[in-house]
Amino acid sequence: LGAAVVTLFFLAMSNDDRGISSSSLFTSVTDNADSEEPCILNGDFSANPPESHWFSVQSDLEVIPKSGRNTLSATNRMDQMLSGMWQNIHPSDSCLEKGQWYEVRAKYDLIDQDTERKFRCDPTIIWNNNEESCPAISIRVGSHVQEVAWSVGPHRKTNDDDADVWNTLYGTFQVTKEMKAAPLSVFVARAPAHVDIVLDTISLKPITDDASNVVGVNDCSSLILNGDGETGDHRYW
Repeated sequence: LGAAVVTLFFLAMSNDDRGISSSSLFTSVTDNADSEEPCILNGDFSANPPESHWFSVQSDLEVIPKSGRNTLSATNRMDQMLSGMWQNIHPSDSCLEKGQWYEVRAKYDLIDQDTERKFRCDPTIIWNNNEESCPAISIRVGSHVQEVAWSVGPHRKTNDDDADVWNTLYGTFQVTKEMKAAPLSVFVARAPAHVDIVLDTISLKPITDDASNVVGVNDCSSLILNGDGETGDHRYW
């Protein structure tokens, strides 16, 4: 249901609403993946300006300096599923390769707008409309939106003065032929609407090690992910 709602939202929102030209809205993936250009640009918000390549969706973007670097916050969010930040996946022919597995990671923090204190979500809640839901990362393929990365539990307890303690979003996905032919973007949302989503870093990279040893890569030899808790946390549970 959540993915369907997000899909309808993106289809209904005009180019003028986004404030960008139709030519820059989305980019397709080509067949060559020989170089090492990142799929997500400015994932550490070190560009000038720091919000370069990022766009807001029913929210405002705010750059927050922390510990000598920049973080990016989606604030003044209007909706739990539909409000956050997004970026086109890089148009370079080196970005995504069909059949390759990719790993999505982000470090995040949450701030309650009402209290201006850190907000603790529950990574075990799978629903996208719960008051304690954690944020998630979605990939938009054409008009279809699918969540690919979720909060890794247990949630790390942080105090309001813990400026450099972050929780993690993590997931994997395999590039399909549909992704090769469709416009692609990455979208971060899903936390309650009154909560600011603050990203420290975000990346989307190919899995270069033996993919069978990476939790989240499913070759059908084991249908249950992280079945013996090999990651030392309860991701995917």
